[in-house]
Amino acid sequence: MSFLNQFLSNTFPHRAAASQQIVLLLGVFFFSLSLSAQVVNEEFIQPVSARQSSLGFSNGQADNAIDGDTNGNWRFGSQANSVSHTRSENNPWLEIDLGAVHQISKIELWNRTDCCRDRLTNMNILVKSCLEEPGTPVLEENYIANPEDGNMLTFTTAQTGRYVRIQLFVNNTYLHLAEVKVYGTPNLAEGRLASQSTNFGSVMGDRAVDGNTNGRFTAGSVASTLEQGNPWWEVDLGDSYNINRVEIWNRTDCCRERLDDISILVKE
Repeated sequence: MSFLNQFLSNTFPHRAAASQQIVLLLGVFFFSLSLSAQVVNEEFIQPVSARQSSLGFSNGQADNAIDGDTNGNWRFGSQANSVSHTRSENNPWLEIDLGAVHQISKIELWNRTDCCRDRLTNMNILVKSCLEEPGTPVLEENYIANPEDGNMLTFTTAQTGRYVRIQLFVNNTYLHLAEVKVYGTPNLAEGRLASQSTNFGSVMGDRAVDGNTNGRFTAGSVASTLEQGNPWWEVDLGDSYNINRVEIWNRTDCCRERLDDISILVKE
């Protein structure tokens, strides 16, 4: 398998026994990568934090959109509230952090219900793996408000990312959301025991399963061997799984071509 890009996704059905591992074998001398393995079991992904472009009211914090409460009735003043709310501004946004990279399959947006549902228009959802990225749109065309759509909107996707941003591409408007729910498949490799044929100084194999896909070597999240013949990297998933998808994130600051002539093995 030859590839020179940042990201490789390989889909294959395979039953992995409890002692099985995913192994990357290379026919070249040096490599650096980050790996995630995905299982098709859709589940709710609990976000760890949220932020928004501005705070419109003191009780309209971004965290209101990830508190588990889908009540869309906005409460003014000091009353308890479960709706996020920005100021009136150009292109307002709200972004949630899933805590790690996930294969995302579905996103639910719960709108404000007491009024102003039509403000959620000319909207798109951007998925990204690190904060610096501009993000990849979930929708081919921006969503336009439709009264028939109800309080909850569902969008399906097949993107991989850690951050989900909901953004309006409208001037002088508010963004308010009762709840954002993201569903997807877990990364089986994250936090598992990883090893490699050699270590580049203190750079260990576990960097490739830390949930961070930042490919800059200086960011401290890229695994690397020494220069050698046929280097390998390996992760033990710790249990039996139906492995549907393996994703490999390459080093990005240089040397992408080093991840060439690669094989992925699943073994007992």
